[in-house]
Amino acid sequence: MKKSLVLLLILVLLAAVCGVSCGESLTEKIAGTWYENEEIVGGRLSETSRTGYTFAFNEDGTGKVTGQNTSGDTQDAEIKWQEEKNGITIELEINEKQYRYRLLPYKDMVLFNRGNYISILGKKLGEKSGIRYGSFAEYSCEPLEGTDEITDELLDTTVSILKTRMEQKGYEDANVERLGEDRIRIEVEGKQDDDAFTLADAQGNMEFLDPEGKVFMGREEIASVEYDNGMGSFNLLFTLTDEGRKIFAEETEKDVGKMISIRMDDEILVQATVSSAIPYGNVVLHNNTWERAKGMIAVLNTPVLPVKLSIVGNGSYSDVEFAEHEEDVGPVGDITVVLKMGDREMTQYELNQAIQKETEYAKAYAGMMNNAYMYPVGIQEQVIADIKKEWTLDAKVKELHLDQLTEEDMETVRREAQAYYDSILDYAKVYVKTDGLDEEGIDQAARDMMLEYGYTLESVTEEQTGKLINKKLRDYIINDVTVTDEEIRAERDKRAEAGRTGDELEESLIKETLLSAKQDKVYQETVEEWIQNAGIIDKLQTAENKTNLSLLDLVNIMTENK
Repeated sequence: MKKSLVLLLILVLLAAVCGVSCGESLTEKIAGTWYENEEIVGGRLSETSRTGYTFAFNEDGTGKVTGQNTSGDTQDAEIKWQEEKNGITIELEINEKQYRYRLLPYKDMVLFNRGNYISILGKKLGEKSGIRYGSFAEYSCEPLEGTDEITDELLDTTVSILKTRMEQKGYEDANVERLGEDRIRIEVEGKQDDDAFTLADAQGNMEFLDPEGKVFMGREEIASVEYDNGMGSFNLLFTLTDEGRKIFAEETEKDVGKMISIRMDDEILVQATVSSAIPYGNVVLHNNTWERAKGMIAVLNTPVLPVKLSIVGNGSYSDVEFAEHEEDVGPVGDITVVLKMGDREMTQYELNQAIQKETEYAKAYAGMMNNAYMYPVGIQEQVIADIKKEWTLDAKVKELHLDQLTEEDMETVRREAQAYYDSILDYAKVYVKTDGLDEEGIDQAARDMMLEYGYTLESVTEEQTGKLINKKLRDYIINDVTVTDEEIRAERDKRAEAGRTGDELEESLIKETLLSAKQDKVYQETVEEWIQNAGIIDKLQTAENKTNLSLLDLVNIMTENK
């Protein structure tokens, strides 16, 4: 599930799906006119939402593309194309920006890989590809407490409940089926998000707890559940049965001033202090997201699952075989060089990748710290500034030979890297700890989580190596920074006039504070001067280019304008 289905379309195994005869070269197959009829965007195959592009490829490696972008504007561009690495690479220029894309043969059609989505080209206008693909998850079924065995009836009931849940959540094309005597498989065509499969994770039990934590009401007292859109959030509205209304009224009357809770499976959904008796039979859960509200409604409007499901596998499926060889494809998208320093260059594509990496890093860190992540304002500008600083300092480090570390230096790096890795591991263990895991299981789950987020001992060691080199560079810059006796006395007099006493007037502490501040100032000013004189060519400085660079939605940071 974690792998993008779109990325799986990057390189088609030609032996399985190319359809090129022994006498026909790839160039001969591509030459001619092709029409964009379908596209795969966000994991779903659909007809193009606009007038698709038309590609005319000449055998001499030239050609032309015409069509409309999402704004409805007609775009024409001359293209150059050539055969390389099991596909066709095309390059074109639009509005003084250079782009590179890949064409990959598929049966009698061509896949036009644009990085974040795939256009499907056919020889005939309106031709359909017939591609079928999607995500799947497989579950093992275990008896609930009090149930002796898994029967056909229990499995059939579970399949029926899951089908209804998927339909209510909006996955009408989902396929739910039995596999053997104790397995169930769910397939969602064209979907990439894990959210489609969370409906199988919920048993569906709901319990109302009194102030002592004892259950006083359950699912059987809930007549229906619906949602209400309230100022950007979604409230869940529970209507109780007549018996439920009576129980809830009696319980809330005796619990005024005390806290009651609502629990779904093992999760406490809400804890609230009762201010007065509630006799009307309506319960409201506030501030849910749309996806969470839809999921809970789908679960609570269907019966509790009669078996316990445990996921045993997930991934993607397809009618054709695909392989993931990103290195064989290379960058696709805007390859306009936007930053240049000496022999170092960065394209718009690479800059977008850097911004994406920084965003994912921040989200991963926030997730491990169990904090909400907010997309920072000005992340583009910060990433660009960091790149300029990195290039400049790298050049200075090599110039001063500060990257030549001793064995003693590396031993320090390894020791600090291990300590830092262990500290992150401790945070991760707290995050993944559950009652069902022993110490060994918690340790493995924490390491798996860190690996998923890119934290390995090797990556941390590399980070610590960079920190040591940066420290050596800083020491070089601030080596001659000193604080005079006059400066110390002046600061001491200033503090005395402000009414400070005790340690704050100690000259040694004053010297330490002044020296640290002065060193920071000298370091920052020196680095800024180096960056200004580094000869970095920044093509993003103009107002027009800054507008073009603007990423309105960092979630879809890799999306190119069609």
